[in-house]
Amino acid sequence: MDENQKAIIRRQMQKTGEALTRNRMHVYYADSKSEALEQVKSLLHAGEIVASGGSMTLEECGVMDLLRSGAYQFLDRAACKPEEMQTLYRKCFSA
Repeated sequence: MDENQKAIIRRQMQKTGEALTRNRMHVYYADSKSEALEQVKSLLHAGEIVASGGSMTLEECGVMDLLRSGAYQFLDRAACKPEEMQTLYRKCFSA
């Protein structure tokens, strides 16, 4: 990717980050998959209850493997039986 493309992407990320911040969400930036994974690790604490809405980006960055590592109480939709899905979704609201 050339520098012009990187500059455009950075600007788009900045605008998106500003919009999220206006909606009281915390924003973190990472320049690589490994940085993203380390950022997520730094935000989570062992034993915490965590959930994910499903994301190929998280899968590609290794975050889903981290969540499934056993260090966290991961509410995993992919490992949930259909009849348990409603209960799982309720638990996700408090994760």
